[in-house]
Amino acid sequence: MLQAEFKILVVLRPKLRTHPKLACRTDFANLEGSFRRRLHVHMQIDDISSKDDKRANYLPYPKSTLSPQIIPTDLTSFKSRGATKVQKALHQQMTELREKYARVINEFNWNKLVYEAHFNFEPVLGETYYLYQIKGQFRLTLIGPGEWSHKYIGSFRLDSDGRWNVIEVAEGFDLGEFLESEGKT
Repeated sequence: MLQAEFKILVVLRPKLRTHPKLACRTDFANLEGSFRRRLHVHMQIDDISSKDDKRANYLPYPKSTLSPQIIPTDLTSFKSRGATKVQKALHQQMTELREKYARVINEFNWNKLVYEAHFNFEPVLGETYYLYQIKGQFRLTLIGPGEWSHKYIGSFRLDSDGRWNVIEVAEGFDLGEFLESEGKT
């Protein structure tokens, strides 16, 4: 038998005092002059069935020997699927980061090459400038590739944040090979 004690504040009625299933004792403290009384109710609960006790459904163990056996769920397939999915997503993210890193390094190297080139003017934002290699030195000019006979490297435009954007690179010029040959990487 399970015995539970409840403290409740109720308005006493004659039916409640004489209820056959409740054994009641009251202390008759008059609260605010009303008919409210503190009531200590001791309830005897004879039968707890799994239908009546909702908590029995959530127990991690069987409630009685007649209860069905609790078999833990096999989570290996769930875990392996989840691990595979996460691994693929992280691999994709790593690949994207590698590609972005390569683009940033490439942009840095082009900007460094242009800023280290020789020019005697202050470039205007948004204008296109041409980079040439003349006697082993780089020179930035306004003269287009068809107008000058020196080795053309590429076309660049200056942005408002001070970055040189590559517009066009001459055929046969590879920045990576050039930097390796110069020993700058």
